[in-house]
Amino acid sequence: MAVTKRLIEVDDEKLARVRNLLGTTTLKSTVDTALEEVLALDRRRRALLAERGHEDPLADPDRRQAVWRQGLTTSAIHPSWPAGRRWPSAWIRSSKLGW
Repeated sequence: MAVTKRLIEVDDEKLARVRNLLGTTTLKSTVDTALEEVLALDRRRRALLAERGHEDPLADPDRRQAVWRQGLTTSAIHPSWPAGRRWPSAWIRSSKLGW
């Protein structure tokens, strides 16, 4: 495992909220846990799509980045889904999504 020290600016309010959500106490543990949560979310999403026999609509890096930037609307994820419908943010950010 490669580790690199980085100097970054962090929003203190967001950090405090994320620490509270994750139950972490240090900046390092908060960042590590948050990164693991994002990777776990991606694994769950891929598993759910595979289970349902769907292609991964976010396999294309450009589409994936656009979706993360604009928020997860159904049409952003897949053009054939109803336009403009937003996924509840709790589904997107929860590790209890089931995907």
